[in-house]
Amino acid sequence: MTVTYAQQLHVLHQAINSPASSSLGGTLYRNNIQRRKEQALSTSFPVTGDAFPSKTFMALCFAYAKNYPSVQWDINVYGSQFPDFIAAQVNSQQATVFPWSWYSGIAQIEQSIRLAYYANSSSEPLTVHLNMQSSPVSAKGIVSLFIKLHRYLKCIDNIVGITGFAGVVDSAHNLIFTVTRNKGDVVLLIENSDPYGSDR
Repeated sequence: MTVTYAQQLHVLHQAINSPASSSLGGTLYRNNIQRRKEQALSTSFPVTGDAFPSKTFMALCFAYAKNYPSVQWDINVYGSQFPDFIAAQVNSQQATVFPWSWYSGIAQIEQSIRLAYYANSSSEPLTVHLNMQSSPVSAKGIVSLFIKLHRYLKCIDNIVGITGFAGVVDSAHNLIFTVTRNKGDVVLLIENSDPYGSDR
């Protein structure tokens, strides 16, 4: 009988969390895994982390890592449900403190970037609509963060030149981010869903 890697992980997870593993060694191992998962989230979602207050993002990473076990052998792909976890905070005691759906949208874009990055050579476009009316960061600021923190991205915009984002993008109510992989490039296409403004 062949045992899959997922089954091996499940057995290991049960062993680590059993009462018999409550020794110092077991505790150190669990704490190390917890920190590695938190670090993986910080690495995969840097724009989300930069947009949030630092303590809030760290608390979200801690809670997610505590409650969502890693099921992949590669820690770099940990956090596939992180955008949904952020969106679900509308049901928490902090429901009105942050625009959770906006932050979730940023995390969805970063998840799409990661999926495209690990694709073989090309990938289907993944599109996220972002409502900028609830944004705590300007549109120009968000675009700058994507360029700065995902350096392998090739950014293309159908609004104005990437260096002239300020005037047109910051007046946009909704932006469309489309992520794809074209041969060796991970491409982020940015469009204004309402190029004429909301008063037409």
